[in-house]
Amino acid sequence: MPAEMRVTPLEHYKRVCSMLDAFMKRMEDTFRFFVQVSTAVIGGFIWLKMQPDSAKVAYLLEIARYIIPALGVATIAEMVNCLFRWYGYRKAEHRLNPRAPAPSIWMMGHVELIRILVTATVAVAAYRWLR
Repeated sequence: MPAEMRVTPLEHYKRVCSMLDAFMKRMEDTFRFFVQVSTAVIGGFIWLKMQPDSAKVAYLLEIARYIIPALGVATIAEMVNCLFRWYGYRKAEHRLNPRAPAPSIWMMGHVELIRILVTATVAVAAYRWLR
């Protein structure tokens, strides 16, 4: 490999740390998107139910019942994917800098586990109660 194409250890470490930040932000954004879309769907469902001619759009109410669970499954898959990729970068960071805290899935995982549980709970509740 030519010398000008080599990445210095410092540049490599900066890249790993930037990816850690990117995956943390991506997990937060994924959960935030789920909350926003779920709120909009529930609000739309309530609005449709309150319309005097809601019987005409009953098929839309049935579709709304499945939107949040589908979104929940996609959100959970994305959060789990990001969590495992984040953990891989944490291991790389620790290899590059042994003074960095040892990687632990629970260091970040407990927050993501709570988000995943909230997402699953909302998805199941939406499926059961949006009728």
